[in-house]
Amino acid sequence: MISKRVRQLSVAVVLALMAAATAAADPGLAGAGGTAIYPVLANRAAQYRALTGVAVNYQPIGSGGGIQQIETGTVAFANSDMPLPPTTVTLIEKYWQREHGI
Repeated sequence: MISKRVRQLSVAVVLALMAAATAAADPGLAGAGGTAIYPVLANRAAQYRALTGVAVNYQPIGSGGGIQQIETGTVAFANSDMPLPPTTVTLIEKYWQREHGI
């Protein structure tokens, strides 16, 4: 049975994928982060590609790696089970507003 937390993360990932795909000029979508979500994300990514034609490349490199990559703009989305400090969230939001108008 899938836990409530996994379902919530799955929904969050799908929403992030949809938002990032609309902003991305490239037909592919890159993400990175926690390993725990990878089996669910891989399944959802396959479904997303079947529906939209947009490929999702997610690297399960750990939460810290996902945070680093989203901070630098290397990936369009990241997953972490570690809470982000408010200053980091603000920096990421400013980056996306500046670079993608989101």
